[in-house]
Amino acid sequence: MRPLSIIFQGAVIHKNRLCCDVIENIAITRHHFPEDEIILSTWKMSVPLRQRLQESLKPLQIVIIENEDPGPLVYREGEAHWVTNINRMIISSREGIGRATHTEVIKLRTDSRLYNRNITYFLRHRNEEEQLYPRDQAYSLFRQRVINGNLFARNARGYMPYLFHPGDILLAGNKQDLFALFDIPLADESIFEVCFCFSVFSLMRYVPEQYLWVKYIEKMTGVSEFPGNRFSSEKLKVTSEKFYINNFVPYSSEVLGFLWNKYSEVYKNKGLSSIYTTSDWVMLHHQQSMAVSAGLRLSQKAGSAWIFILRTILWVKFSPLHISFIRRLAIKMFSRRT
Repeated sequence: MRPLSIIFQGAVIHKNRLCCDVIENIAITRHHFPEDEIILSTWKMSVPLRQRLQESLKPLQIVIIENEDPGPLVYREGEAHWVTNINRMIISSREGIGRATHTEVIKLRTDSRLYNRNITYFLRHRNEEEQLYPRDQAYSLFRQRVINGNLFARNARGYMPYLFHPGDILLAGNKQDLFALFDIPLADESIFEVCFCFSVFSLMRYVPEQYLWVKYIEKMTGVSEFPGNRFSSEKLKVTSEKFYINNFVPYSSEVLGFLWNKYSEVYKNKGLSSIYTTSDWVMLHHQQSMAVSAGLRLSQKAGSAWIFILRTILWVKFSPLHISFIRRLAIKMFSRRT
């Protein structure tokens, strides 16, 4: 296996103190990747904090990049506000990947870790995968498919059917591909829009994962494929699926040897059953085969009925948010501050 570049992107300071969890995540990853390049792409900090960080990471031989912090974007509705760190993700990812010296890179967050070397198996066998599952060149925008940790990789036909929504927590693949993915214009306040589309409710026209992918597709093709979260149609679902299966392949955290505690501790595994699995991905590739489709038709109908029930529950849950006063209360209760 050729050497890798592993990029940790995001914050290392919490409440003006060095976050010990970040150091632990990097140390555990280094233990399993002793010969590979590890880059920490974070924000400029005070001299004392920088010195502490350098001292903590010196034994681990980490390249540290300090970027200018673009700050969050803030949606405001009356006194309520909602924060997104989308530009922080774009800048820290792009600058970290750009500094990598190896042709294959893994991008993860500072609040996550790799606890074994499983992911190298999938990187090593990508050429075989390309032969088993040939790509449609009309929808192929990367040199090779990118390995996608499937947390938040939304299934276009699931009960939370966000379209054009790959996961952004863990990505692994060719350096040029991943750099190009994050080499897009920064978002501005126009990204905010109150969107209702049956079981989808969002304060953003594109949530961060969607913005990243839609803007990259637009950069590569010159076409804006998805107008935003107020829209859904069979054509949009099919297009979303085609772009996903020809550019990404999803794997679970357990299979990749990846841990992101925030998903269970903060998000409470929300939406876990609405994300792409590897078997979903394989099925999408075989849907053109009548023999396979016929065999799956009954189980798909049963699954669709259950998904419709779940979507209806979400529609009922989100319906009160059409009332601006209730929506502002909800934003105040659930908004993060930074």
